[in-house]
Amino acid sequence: MKRIIFLCLLVLCSASIFATNLSDAPEKVLKIFHRDYPEAHNETVYHIGDSYMIYFKNANDNSVYRIYYNKAGNILQTMRYYSAEELIPFIRSRVNTKYKNKTISSVTDVTNDSGHFYQIVIEDKKSWIYLNVDEKGNMVVEKKLHKQK
Repeated sequence: MKRIIFLCLLVLCSASIFATNLSDAPEKVLKIFHRDYPEAHNETVYHIGDSYMIYFKNANDNSVYRIYYNKAGNILQTMRYYSAEELIPFIRSRVNTKYKNKTISSVTDVTNDSGHFYQIVIEDKKSWIYLNVDEKGNMVVEKKLHKQK
């Protein structure tokens, strides 16, 4: 778990090198963002190639979001990070049934042109398993990592 937290912090810190002020993003993108996410606070804009990623926390549900926009203000992808308790019961039940002796440690809810799916990390004392789960509950193991003793 410490490694996952460390890796997440490392990614955030290295990504912050490319962080820009909100005023650096096109006005159209910011207008659409504030219209769609009025509850956002502490947002940070990252310029990534020809697109913008806005990272923020939602004050209403304590979730963390990444919203990707093109320069025209069209959403390319949304990612929401939250705990297992917030995962919809259908998916949570499917994962818990298939992996009885493991605990859901994190959930990333992803929506883009390809569809809507969940990236779920489950763990036990020996390993982490990264799952991609679609809306119907179909699961694919993306990777499995073994914990060090």
